[in-house]
Amino acid sequence: MCFHRILQAAKSGLPSSDNDELRNISGADFYEYLAFMGGSKTLRPAKKLSPTTIATGADKPYVDAKEPFDSSKKADVILRSSNRIDFYVLRDVLGLVTPAFDEVAGSSQKNGIPVIDVEEDGTTLRHLLLLIYPRVGGQKLDLDTFVKVGKAARRYRMNVVIKKLRQQLAVSRHIVDDPIGSLWVAIAFGWGQVAMKAARNALRLSDGAKISRVKELWLVSAADVYWFIQYKSACRDAASKALLKDELFGSDMTRKEAAVTVRIMDSLRAAPRGSNIMEACKSSIDNASGYEAKFIHKVWKKREELMTAVEEAVSKVCSSYRLVWTFTGLTETSWLFRFLFVLISV
Repeated sequence: MCFHRILQAAKSGLPSSDNDELRNISGADFYEYLAFMGGSKTLRPAKKLSPTTIATGADKPYVDAKEPFDSSKKADVILRSSNRIDFYVLRDVLGLVTPAFDEVAGSSQKNGIPVIDVEEDGTTLRHLLLLIYPRVGGQKLDLDTFVKVGKAARRYRMNVVIKKLRQQLAVSRHIVDDPIGSLWVAIAFGWGQVAMKAARNALRLSDGAKISRVKELWLVSAADVYWFIQYKSACRDAASKALLKDELFGSDMTRKEAAVTVRIMDSLRAAPRGSNIMEACKSSIDNASGYEAKFIHKVWKKREELMTAVEEAVSKVCSSYRLVWTFTGLTETSWLFRFLFVLISV
């Protein structure tokens, strides 16, 4: 699905991105709707997020967690995950980051130690505790687990853990390799600077359909998705204007030079980053005639200057564009919106 068609659909009579109506619609359903309005015939909705809680049968035996939370460690409380894994921990260590377990007596006992049942599955609980215990560090979390741990940290008011997660995401490979997913995660948790970093990285993605296949879309609202669409549109315009200011692209261009310029502009508008000028030149040179190749060579010689101009223009958008959201966690789509969407689709 081309981004400019999504953009046109988004601009068709929608309110501003900070409108309360858009906050009542999930980002996943909203993007699916925009894709449909933009002419998509093969909608590919975002995958659902995996549940934080893993249901298990009541007859499954309780098992001890692996080190450093196994039964051999000194402990005065056991945290039991939703899939019946027992983590042996110290209340004093938990108390350093949260008061949530200070006064909880426990639902039962095991080996004379009180057991507290928690909602999180074993994987989520393990990663959460590893962020608390000072001797352990350097975890690498996929985004799915990252979200689960973040939601658990919010539930137990573990501000220290939330800060660690924010710092980890800001320097992780996710923000480079999966900037769209990282953007929705950062917005969902209210991490403005991380969100802007991810949004800028996401500008290099030229395929707008990639947005719709990111399951983290379920974390945000339609207003957040619409904000990114507006943001990318502003960056596209700024990058295009910056490029056309150069004397190479003056009004005295020949038809062949203009044709090359159009190809470069199309590539730049699809992914408004300076590096895309190089990619456009490389892709254009293969099928270029002799005169076109000569003009492409001129562009190539000035690539560093042109790239700098584009990046400076995009940076101004990044520093001035207003990011508006409120943390909502998973946004449930209103029944009215889904009903209307079904009617339109018929």
